[in-house]
Amino acid sequence: MNEITCIKDMVGCDILIVDDRITNRTLFSRLAAAISNEIRVHGFSEPLGAVDWLRDHDVDLVITDFRMPGLDGAEFIARLRQQPSARDVPVVVVTAYADREARMRALEAGATDFLGSPVDPYEFQTRVRNLIRMGRQQRLLRDRAAELATELVQSEASRQLAIRENREQLLQVIDTVPAMISATDREGRLVFVNHVQARVTGDGEPVQDKAGPPWIFGPEHHRRSLALNQQVFATGEALPDLEEAIQDQTGERRILLTTRTPLRDSAGTVVNVLTTSVDITERKRAEEGLALLARSDHLTKLPNRAVFHEQLQRLTAEGRRGDRGFALHFVDLDEFKHVNDGQGHQVGDQLLLAASDRLRHVAGGGSVVARLGGDEFGVLQLGSPSWRAAAALADQVVKAMHEPFTLDGTTVHTGASVGIAMYPQDGRTGADLLRNADLAMYRVKIAGRSGYQFAGEEEGERDGSRASLQADLRTALQRRQLVLLYQPRVNLRTGRVVGAEALLRWARHGWGLLAPPAFLPCAEESGLILPISTFVLHEACRQARQWQAEAGQAVGVSVNLSPLQTRQPGLAQAVRDALEVTGLDPALLTVEVTEALIAERTALQDVRALGVRVCVDNYGAGALSVADLQQNPVDSLKLDQTLVHALDGSEAAVAAVRGLVNAGRTLAAEVSAIGVESPYQVRQLLNAGCEVMQGRLLGRPQKIETFASLLTQGATVPPSWLTDA
Repeated sequence: MNEITCIKDMVGCDILIVDDRITNRTLFSRLAAAISNEIRVHGFSEPLGAVDWLRDHDVDLVITDFRMPGLDGAEFIARLRQQPSARDVPVVVVTAYADREARMRALEAGATDFLGSPVDPYEFQTRVRNLIRMGRQQRLLRDRAAELATELVQSEASRQLAIRENREQLLQVIDTVPAMISATDREGRLVFVNHVQARVTGDGEPVQDKAGPPWIFGPEHHRRSLALNQQVFATGEALPDLEEAIQDQTGERRILLTTRTPLRDSAGTVVNVLTTSVDITERKRAEEGLALLARSDHLTKLPNRAVFHEQLQRLTAEGRRGDRGFALHFVDLDEFKHVNDGQGHQVGDQLLLAASDRLRHVAGGGSVVARLGGDEFGVLQLGSPSWRAAAALADQVVKAMHEPFTLDGTTVHTGASVGIAMYPQDGRTGADLLRNADLAMYRVKIAGRSGYQFAGEEEGERDGSRASLQADLRTALQRRQLVLLYQPRVNLRTGRVVGAEALLRWARHGWGLLAPPAFLPCAEESGLILPISTFVLHEACRQARQWQAEAGQAVGVSVNLSPLQTRQPGLAQAVRDALEVTGLDPALLTVEVTEALIAERTALQDVRALGVRVCVDNYGAGALSVADLQQNPVDSLKLDQTLVHALDGSEAAVAAVRGLVNAGRTLAAEVSAIGVESPYQVRQLLNAGCEVMQGRLLGRPQKIETFASLLTQGATVPPSWLTDA
């Protein structure tokens, strides 16, 4: 439909928005108003006022939140449907995808459609246009049917003529509607169907006065349809919209949103039931894809870390109510980094896939297997296993991973280090169990890898190694053994290096360069994380100031804030001190926090007041809504790398990234991407409107000297990265 037709459809259109949050009302109003300047938006903060207002006003569409004071969404819809003028008005409920109970109650009350929170602007505007258009076309159908009934009372001759002429006109009207439309009489015979339904059912042409029952989608659907039609004939009232699954002529499963409305003659008697069905299969598939993406690892399709933590929380809660125990196995692949770096990330991905298959096979159906990130996996062994049973499973995992892998004709050798924590002996909470299993796995690594160890074994040795780690960390702070590497952030449109993320490493004597997971948990437990964070902040600011002085370029630097750091008093003062000591322009410093930490609004607002930029990492992981961001303004958003990796094979991920970028634009925040590993990901991100990226494809974390040369040379962006071959 072209723009002129779309604007004509919106002339004199009224939309009612009911939401107790002013930020949501403002956002929805702006999105609706952006569709057409012919749209009038009416907002209410509480549903009772909206119900009273509707007694004297007509609207074309209602958009309502579900969780509201006074009346929830279901109660509000039920009150609205009691008013004759609002019985057929489309009602869209904004709620979380996982809130199944709320959706069912809203459907029973008469809801037409749903929008997931946070709202995708493009999806919002498309739904609004379609529902307004469909609602007006349905009203047009009812008006034309009423006109037809009036004309029938004139005379027998004129009535017959009017029937023929107006049926033709009516059929022409309903054939323009992108939905399956049919009318059925009391005997279950089809009075007519439109072109859309005729194509779907294989008839080819519209049907009028078809004898016999409408065996459209099989006998079971037919029996259900007849029963629902009889309800309409008996009550004289339209039925709430109903989602139903059918099989079309090709055998493909489709999801329809179906409405049944009475058609009356001039005496007011219901003579037919008008059935309108809209195909929402693609929308449902997109919703299911997004839900699956949020809860599964994009590569292995195993449950992800979030689901694993949910299972841990559930099991520990059940354990507190009874005596059921379980074992947590923390599995880390040996030599994975060597394979991934030496043979490429494609071989590394194949290794992860093959390893996850073996792990699933060894664990069996009585266990929960998840990918926790990178080359780390978690296994929850259920059924109150004994120490011997837990050891037997861990031994099977180690032996399975020790067997060579054949990947594209190449033999790859790896292994597994497994740490085991038993509930409740090794921890009462999921966090304690995971940490203790991780430490046990770490001890296996120290001992030579490819083995397993219980968290409860050699307790004295475990404490001693932890104490040794803490002592070495203190020495590292004093002797400046902690170093920063810098990963470039590149604008792919220009090839310019626009910034760097400071990444902490520890040059531990005898161990090489250690990444944060090897020592930050110990630093957080001991309180050393605060002086370490202060060091990182000062060193990053100093280096950015040095680049500015030597290279003549103002290059921004970003620093990750730890949870403990954001919750400590004096964060803003610590940032101010670093800026004053180094002389760095505040606008060149960005502090990064995860979605879960954005609620620390006071501390971050104080930092932002200094002129420092605030960035949210892991954007799109699911914990943060648009409303949260509106209440806690930020300057930039980093897409969660799980979404970036999923772009290689998921249309749902492409749609999700596009929606997240659009949502970020409405908040005037820059949206960038991390973990970029392929030209295909680059193209998809650029098409979605994301131009600033970082990842192995664009540059690994680098030493100061290497990064300085990159500033003068710029980043190499081959044209093939930017356009499809």
